[in-house]
Amino acid sequence: MPTDRPTPVEILQAIEGFLQEKVAPQVDKHTQFHLKVTANLLRLLQREWNQADVLEQAELVRLQALLGSESEDVAALNLQLCDAIRGGELPLGDAALVEHLQQTTAAKLAIDNPKYLAGR
Repeated sequence: MPTDRPTPVEILQAIEGFLQEKVAPQVDKHTQFHLKVTANLLRLLQREWNQADVLEQAELVRLQALLGSESEDVAALNLQLCDAIRGGELPLGDAALVEHLQQTTAAKLAIDNPKYLAGR
């Protein structure tokens, strides 16, 4: 159930906390490095869980408007977008295309590497 506790994000946070607070101090430096990598992946999963649906919906709306399509399939629309760019139907300098690509990239970075965006 969506309202059951702990939520998936809370579970990921608990795992991350356990690894960082309990395991990391007891292992060698090499293993600590791998624990940091694992903690980063857990935080990425948390952001994905929290943000992915909203960001994908926004991408869908942009793709539909850009391509004049009613399709609900983001993957298919992205293939269609690639074909339109490759075929010259949608020039790279098109303002709507540039805006879509910038927003899509920012959304992906918000999940994958939010610190990158904070530095801009």
